[in-house]
Amino acid sequence: MPDDVEPIVNRPRLLPHQYGYWEAFQFLQTSRPVGFGGIGYIPLSEILAYCLHYGITDYEERNDLIHCVKALDIEYVNIVSKQHEEERELREQEAEAKKTRPEKDWM
Repeated sequence: MPDDVEPIVNRPRLLPHQYGYWEAFQFLQTSRPVGFGGIGYIPLSEILAYCLHYGITDYEERNDLIHCVKALDIEYVNIVSKQHEEERELREQEAEAKKTRPEKDWM
């Protein structure tokens, strides 16, 4: 993707101390439950397991990681849910348009 595409140009810039939160969020993406209603939130138990695995035992550091990952996760789920809703509405509109089209006379 070229560097002049709007999402790339307008992407947020992370400060050096924020990269660890972003990396944790990216790593934990595969831990979220997925169901018929869409994607779920990353479980707290998965974030705590991540902390345990990477030796994050300091209360404040662990709490900051939980807070940041949860904040990123909420925003991500909201964006994906909105996209899915827009796609669903578009499919419904297309299905409705097909119903109202006149039948073609093939004979």
